[in-house]
Amino acid sequence: MKGLVRAACAALVMGLFAAGQAAEAGTVKVSVDLTNQRMTVSENGQAIHSWAISSGRAGYRTVTGTFKPQWMARMHYSRKYDNSPMPNAIFFRGGFAIHGTYATGRLGSPASHGCIRLAPSNAKTLYNLVSRHGRENTTISVYGTARDRAYVARKQSTKRHAARNSDWQDTGYESRGSSKRPKVIYRNGQAYVYVGPAAARRYYSKQRYSGGYYNY
Repeated sequence: MKGLVRAACAALVMGLFAAGQAAEAGTVKVSVDLTNQRMTVSENGQAIHSWAISSGRAGYRTVTGTFKPQWMARMHYSRKYDNSPMPNAIFFRGGFAIHGTYATGRLGSPASHGCIRLAPSNAKTLYNLVSRHGRENTTISVYGTARDRAYVARKQSTKRHAARNSDWQDTGYESRGSSKRPKVIYRNGQAYVYVGPAAARRYYSKQRYSGGYYNY
């Protein structure tokens, strides 16, 4: 009887030891939202980090799907792009990697050649976390659709341009509340609605800064 009790106790101790080892290894899930340019990191089912990223810009889009880390390097230099530094790089498919960037001002919008960029301290934190749990216990999920800031800028600029044209027409005729036909002047054979010197000055003052809408 005592022998059976000892055997049961030993089995229980071994089971607890194995469970403890499994808990220590744990799992890491890295979720990359390309639409919102955000990464969420979960450890053992609990979200512990949420960071801004930069994914691939137009022409260099980041691959989507579910991956395992293939290999890692504390400091890697890109042979394809002028030996650009890639600190704390975690490669998950071919040349695609998660790594730190010194261009932190671009985080939050697509800016890379396909890699997923993080602030240097965040990249180091993730690298250490994956190293501790192991590549085999890490899953990287990349989903969504990146939107370039330049595309949004063009749409906004078009709206502003339309608004400027509308201001020109309204100031020239309708704002005065007159039912008379607008005065038309000709320059180089081209007809223009005469809006008066004050409205013209306001219009050209706006035009002077119109190019700034594209500086992103």
